[in-house]
Amino acid sequence: MMAASLLRRDKKATAAHLKADLNRIDNSSGVRQLQELLDAVLNPEKPAADSEALDWCKCLIAGGDGFEEFCITVRSYDNATLCGLVWTANFVAYRCRTCGISPCMSLCAECFNNGDHTGHDFNMFRSQAGGACDCGDSNVMRETGFCRRHRLRTGENVPSIPRDLLLMSEMVLPRFILCIIQYLRDGYVEPDTSTERDLQKVLQQLEPQISFLEELTKMGGAMRTVLTKILTNQQTFKELSMGQEENLYAKKNYDKYLSALKNSGLVSVEEKAQGAAADVTVGAEGGAGAMVLLGTSAPGSPDESSKEEDQDAGQSVGQRKRVKLSSSTKDPCIIESLKHKCFLEELLFWTIKYEFPQKMVTFLLNMLPDQDYKITFTKTFVQHYAFIMKTLMKSHESDTMSNRIVHISVQLFSNEELARHVTEECQLLDIMVTVLLYMMESCLIKSELQDEENSRHVVVNCSEALLKNNTYWPLEYTKTVVRYCLETLQIWFDAIGFIDEPAPNQVTFHLPLHRYYAMFLSKAVKCQGLDLDSLLPDQEMLMKIMVHPLQIQACLSEIHSNMWVRNGLQIKGQAMTYVQSHFCNSMIDPDIYLLQVCASRLDPDYFISSVFERFKVVDLLTMASQHQNAVLDSEQERPMLEGALTFLVILTSLRIHLVFSKIPENPNPKSGIVPGSCSFEEMLSAVADFKAPVFEPGGSMQQGMYTPKAEVWEKEFDPIMVVLRTVYRRDVQSAMDRYSAFLKQSGVHTGNPWPPYKERTRLHPCYKGLIKLLHCKTLHIVIFTLLYKIWMDHQNMSEHVLCMVLYLIELGLDNQVQDNKEDEEPCIEEHCHDSWFPGTNLLSNLHHVINFVRVRVPETAPEVKREAPPSTSTEASSYGQNLREAQVFSLVAERRRKFQEIINRSNTEATQVVRPKSSSTRWVPPGTPPQLVTEILEIRESMLSLLIKLHQKMSSKQNSLSASWLEDMDTSRPRSRRWHHGH
Repeated sequence: MMAASLLRRDKKATAAHLKADLNRIDNSSGVRQLQELLDAVLNPEKPAADSEALDWCKCLIAGGDGFEEFCITVRSYDNATLCGLVWTANFVAYRCRTCGISPCMSLCAECFNNGDHTGHDFNMFRSQAGGACDCGDSNVMRETGFCRRHRLRTGENVPSIPRDLLLMSEMVLPRFILCIIQYLRDGYVEPDTSTERDLQKVLQQLEPQISFLEELTKMGGAMRTVLTKILTNQQTFKELSMGQEENLYAKKNYDKYLSALKNSGLVSVEEKAQGAAADVTVGAEGGAGAMVLLGTSAPGSPDESSKEEDQDAGQSVGQRKRVKLSSSTKDPCIIESLKHKCFLEELLFWTIKYEFPQKMVTFLLNMLPDQDYKITFTKTFVQHYAFIMKTLMKSHESDTMSNRIVHISVQLFSNEELARHVTEECQLLDIMVTVLLYMMESCLIKSELQDEENSRHVVVNCSEALLKNNTYWPLEYTKTVVRYCLETLQIWFDAIGFIDEPAPNQVTFHLPLHRYYAMFLSKAVKCQGLDLDSLLPDQEMLMKIMVHPLQIQACLSEIHSNMWVRNGLQIKGQAMTYVQSHFCNSMIDPDIYLLQVCASRLDPDYFISSVFERFKVVDLLTMASQHQNAVLDSEQERPMLEGALTFLVILTSLRIHLVFSKIPENPNPKSGIVPGSCSFEEMLSAVADFKAPVFEPGGSMQQGMYTPKAEVWEKEFDPIMVVLRTVYRRDVQSAMDRYSAFLKQSGVHTGNPWPPYKERTRLHPCYKGLIKLLHCKTLHIVIFTLLYKIWMDHQNMSEHVLCMVLYLIELGLDNQVQDNKEDEEPCIEEHCHDSWFPGTNLLSNLHHVINFVRVRVPETAPEVKREAPPSTSTEASSYGQNLREAQVFSLVAERRRKFQEIINRSNTEATQVVRPKSSSTRWVPPGTPPQLVTEILEIRESMLSLLIKLHQKMSSKQNSLSASWLEDMDTSRPRSRRWHHGH
């Protein structure tokens, strides 16, 4: 009756009367009258579109004043020091990389224009997913970039708010928020029994109420504080949420809410019950270290079961089983149904259920300038993270929904301190990894890598919308991630049936485990000072790890050599993506680094042999003028040899991950410039000159461009980096042409210069083993052979081959190592490379003379002697001596011997173990190959003598090097013993 009486009165007068009653010492009467009025006004059984309820709430909150007047008054007590303006997609905002601490930092136009960003590296952009202004937030940007208003810390100068100003808000808003939640509960039905139109209709009816909440947040910090207390108060939620026992509508409403909560975990209640009964575990074939795929422990229904079994059978995913989630999960909310303790938690729950309506997202984000709210909301978001992803997977509007999720998550996790807090306190990392595995399980298909028929390995299908339309950000726990990467790599090797050889004519550019392992290794050494050896596996595992990244390097050369033309343009597109600057940090760079790590720890002769075998140029590395290559056509040999040598140069000279860390504490990944130190324009002006646009004779305009300054060409131009970052060799030649033009223009050089290879920076001590590649006998044999073939004008030699050989020699001479002959193994028959050189030091081996080499050549080769056998005993004796001492050197045999040797060393039953050979076979060309015969070549040259002869040949000058220089070189070291050598 009292409520009916109040409803008949003037709204403003009633609000003023109630406010006065509530301000009395004994305000019980006013509280009772207000609650009865709110019961009538905010009755959820009335249509949500009824505007009368909203009018009453505005009048009551204003306490008898006009609502607009009330808003102005509250704003005058705004104590917020942050802007927090929220915008949606297509809003034009600013980003200043000089002022930003986080790369996600952004500013509204007003704050940007009222700040001082003169000379800064900034840009104006159109927001794709939405955002919020970070002005005033010192966790995200530097205070020097704050606008005038937020730099003044306005909260310090704002008077205290009168107690009675927001009294009515504190009493009315809890009931108002409850009413919205009750409408959301009542209007929601599961997607399989509703249409999207039904949900949109509920949201449209509630739009005025949600807009009103958004309007309240814009009143400033004072009102946001009131809202935060209401949204996070557990007692208020407990008292209001369940409703009164006698209120049947409220009880029914609450039951609908509990029903919606029931399946909010990753594993539903039914699935959990069936999983407990069945207790499905990982099959024994997975091994003790098998990775658990997160999914359902048992299907939810017989129909569902048959669907999943059919799907698995259709995909032939081998031994894969669906298994229950790990019971050791730290946070039960990852897998169990959600439980809510405050309005904020339930409000976010319904926001997710309704697939992130924009108005609701904006309201939740508008509250973020209140720090207490931000912390609580971030924890709530983490609590609901699994539910968010589960809803996203089922959504028909996943693009829109994922954009709005990003809109929220960027605002929360760009704050480093807050992100660290929820990682430690709320198990954010556990939740993210668990959810990611759960999501990936729905995208699995059978792998075609290695032995497709017997492979048990499954991979994610990158064409799935879940992968194509979403972005996943990695988080770091170095030692743990490294350990799990190694364990999972071994599982992967076992699953694809890999032993020691890759399947022929196969390549995959998709090696995420290798690359994560590589990048965590790099960060562990460079940024955390960890010991590299403590993070590495044994040598057998390193041999396996290097195979697939090395296969990619070889296949890049094969693609350039037109050996994959049947795959069309797609294979060239993959090669381009692999090396280009947009993706190199996560593709080719970690692969090269991982190969550098392997090379620094493995036997150098084994590694060098593996490289030339993988590039299919072993048959070419003979001193005979003719040879038979069972794999490559003649026109393919030269680019493949160039590719192998170029790869070795890159491997031994690249320093991206191998030097001491000079990374600033807060680097800016976008610009590569230390924030605040200098602007992008200043840096660009320091290294390049702008060439203005010009009109061409036809009337078209040539685009303006920046060209490197003279000192950059002289000191910074590095052809190795050009090779690494370009897809086509013509781009390398274009860079060299521009370099040559600069030299001619500056008068430094008038001819065609050789690439200006730079002196390399000092290696981090843990990578010193990489230098051993330059001081191993196998590489020296290859260098000697190639120098000889170039001098003799053998087929498929080129200036680029000579260029790479000379740079490898230069690198070896610049990075000397001690030639420790005591540690070398004795020279036995299998170690045929030992007979070539007495030691491993390049400087010593440069002078060492090779007298005789035994080669296998076709019968038609010019080396085959046509004369009669030796007639005298002296000639026969000399020939027999040469034949006995000369041996055939095989890179393939040497590599296999080293591999078996390391396997046996790490095996307790070394004498009994025989390593099975790979099933891979080499392609044999059609027709009968020509008969090969053995011949002995008389060489009597050293690497140094061949270099001198090549210098004379290319300069067209006899005695082009002074006699005094040669005498100095010859007397600077003791004369080496002369040997007979095998090849």
